[in-house]
Amino acid sequence: MYAHFKKIISEVHQGNPVILRSATEQYTLYAAEHINKIAIADTSSKIYVVIGTEQQKLTDEQSEHLERILTAIDETKRGSEGLLLAKANAGIKDFQLPEAAITLCELADFDQIALLIADPVIDADIPQVSLEEVVNYQKTTKQLVHAEVKTQLPTQYGTFDIIAYSDEIEGKEYVALVKGDVSGGENVMVRLHSECLTGDIFGSKRCDCGEQLHRSLEEIEANGNGVLLYLRQEGRGIGLVNKLKAYNLQQQGFDTVEANHKLGFADDLRDYAVAAQIIRDLKIKSVALLTNNPSKIEGLQKYGIQVNGRAEIEIHANEQNIRYLKTKKEKMGHLLKQVF
Repeated sequence: MYAHFKKIISEVHQGNPVILRSATEQYTLYAAEHINKIAIADTSSKIYVVIGTEQQKLTDEQSEHLERILTAIDETKRGSEGLLLAKANAGIKDFQLPEAAITLCELADFDQIALLIADPVIDADIPQVSLEEVVNYQKTTKQLVHAEVKTQLPTQYGTFDIIAYSDEIEGKEYVALVKGDVSGGENVMVRLHSECLTGDIFGSKRCDCGEQLHRSLEEIEANGNGVLLYLRQEGRGIGLVNKLKAYNLQQQGFDTVEANHKLGFADDLRDYAVAAQIIRDLKIKSVALLTNNPSKIEGLQKYGIQVNGRAEIEIHANEQNIRYLKTKKEKMGHLLKQVF
C-alpha cells in the first residue's frame, strides 16, 4: 500500500536526497547524520536545520551533533531563521514541512535533526514525497486514537458498550457504541455517523441525520452485533456556525453544495482517519457499512480498512428535506432509490 513511501524512508536512511514538498514550497531533505554527503561549498541555496525538540532538551550527544552541523554550514548559507523548530508532539492537523522532515528522519531511524535545502534541483532520479503523503502514512500506521473509558449505556434501542476516545489527529473526543463482541470480527456492521446537532438533538427536518442515527441503532441492536461511531464532523466538516450560515443561504435558494461553495468550502470536508483508527483499535478485521454514501467506503479504504459490503439506510423524504436529498444524490453521488 505504501511502497513508494517506504522507498522514500529507505533513501533517507541511506543518506540520499529526497524532495519534500507542499502545495506552495519544496526543499531537498537530508537526515543530518549524512551532512558529509552534501556539497555545501557548491550550493548557493539557503540551508535550514530543523530540530524536533527545543535545544535545551537535547541530550549532550545531540547538542554536540547539532553544533557540528551548524559549524559545517557557512553562516551565509543558513536559512534566515537558522534553526527551524518542529512542533513537539504536533497534532497531525498541525503538520507542516518541518514536522514532516523530522517524521521522515525518525522513520529512517535517525535523530530528530533534519536538513532542508531551498530551491531544489528537480531531477527524475531524486524521489519526491508530499506533505500529504507523510500525513496519510502517519494516520494509517501510527496509533493516534486512545480509548479513555468504557462503560455500559442502556438506551431505548438496547444496551450498548460506549467507549470514549481522544485523538491526536483533530484533538477532539469521539464515542463508539458497540453491540456484542466485535474483536476479530469480519463483515461487522458499522455506521459512521457524523455529528449533527440540529438533526440528532433537535429533530431538524432539513436533513435525514437524526432519523439515520436512530435507524442505525435499531439495526445494530436487531443484528445483535455492530458498531456506531459518532464522529465530530458537524456540517460535513465545516462546523456548526458555518452550517447555520449555510442554512440562511439555502433559504435564499442555494442548495447545500452551492451554500458550501458560497462560504468558501468544498462540498464535503470530512476525513475518515479517526474512524479507521477506532475500527483498528476495536480489532475489527473487515466491515459492512450502513451508508448511502460511497465516499465513506472510499474514506475507510484510503486508510487500510477492508470494506466488504454496504447496507442502505435510506429515510423517507419530507417537504423540507427533499431538495437536500436530491442534491446529495445528484451532486454528491449518494445511493438513494426513493429520490427522483
